[in-house]
Amino acid sequence: MACVKTVSYSILINGRPSPPFSAKKGLRQGDPLSPYLFALSMEYLSRDLEELSQNPDFNFHTKCERVHLTHLMFADDLLLFCRADHSSMSKICSAIAKFSTASGLHISPEKSNIYLAGVNNEEADGLIEVCNMQLGTLPFKYLGITLSAKKLTYSQCNTIESKKAPIAWSRFYDPKSYGGWNLVNMTLWNKAAMLKLLWAIAYKSDRLWVNWVHAYYIKRLKYTTVSITANTSWLLRKIIDTRENLNLLGGWNEVSKAGKFSIKQAYKLLQGAQPSVPWKRLICNNHASPKSKFIVWLAIHNRLATTDRLIKWNVPCRATCSLCDRDDESVQHLFFACAYSASIWRMVCQIICITSSGDTFDQECAKAIAKARGSTRQARIYTMCFSESIYAVWGQRNNKIFNGKCLDSSQVVKDIIFRVEPVLLSSAH
Repeated sequence: MACVKTVSYSILINGRPSPPFSAKKGLRQGDPLSPYLFALSMEYLSRDLEELSQNPDFNFHTKCERVHLTHLMFADDLLLFCRADHSSMSKICSAIAKFSTASGLHISPEKSNIYLAGVNNEEADGLIEVCNMQLGTLPFKYLGITLSAKKLTYSQCNTIESKKAPIAWSRFYDPKSYGGWNLVNMTLWNKAAMLKLLWAIAYKSDRLWVNWVHAYYIKRLKYTTVSITANTSWLLRKIIDTRENLNLLGGWNEVSKAGKFSIKQAYKLLQGAQPSVPWKRLICNNHASPKSKFIVWLAIHNRLATTDRLIKWNVPCRATCSLCDRDDESVQHLFFACAYSASIWRMVCQIICITSSGDTFDQECAKAIAKARGSTRQARIYTMCFSESIYAVWGQRNNKIFNGKCLDSSQVVKDIIFRVEPVLLSSAH
């Protein structure tokens, strides 16, 4: 009781705190004892609801009778199931009223809904009056997820439309060692997650939903041989269809570790093996800003929107480099054969005490790749300056094209060193 009696409260009245007063009951917010007390009280409710299965006047929902399912709970949310008749609804309401009397917890009618099917309007009105809840309609959202008795439509999934990427999305999904950004491929991840559900059907017989699937669909057959019929739900069809992916991956032994299914392992196998790129450390072992590394990554893939590529896309533009007005613009020219970018890179190299020969992008990139393999302070400085310089030159190029002006090369060098200096100072300590 010390958790209850030692706490005091104060209320703001007209902007001023009132004198503190002691608590008589309840726990303070965030008390670690709260979840346990809530679980104990919900256990009382669960036992009351389970007793309904012994009552001859109570009728289960048609898809819940074989597993004697009356309710599901998630945190403080409660889902109740029964046949849509007056007797069953009355028994459920009586059990809830008994729980409320014992615990002091009450259902909020404004936040509760009843979902009906297979009854006429007159019967529905009578059931609504019994439970004193609003009539809900399917589909509805629960914790941000759309729940429906049928297959969800594209609009219900609310897929976010994305703009066209400067490079194929498949490259973003590749691991960094393969030249990608290791973004999660949700299509492959979903296949791996579906395999986990198939694993549960095969080996997790202690789970309620697995028992339900076996009772109503698989019955006495095996998941490997059960056939998919027109009555099989869309979700279960998708789970059973993953048997093909399981066979392609080589069986459960290939996607499990120590007797447990591994989504990570399944996802990795679904990705497949690819050749490693020699410049992976230039991206991974680089302390430059993420936006700078991303521009370097696009430049390595030759996916920056330089004028030589724009002309191939039939985009009307001037082919000459906007920074030097001499040669045609390309990645190889812009970094660092262009007089403007070459002067920037030369001054940066002088500051970090490295000789620059003003080579093309491929040549300078090869030097940076070699430096990125090292772990010395000088190697870190070089790879950072290389990345930040490319980002700065690309920014000035865009500024010249769209705004008609760019900064003096000496000012650009100051900006580069300004971005690199905090990391240099922290590494020096």
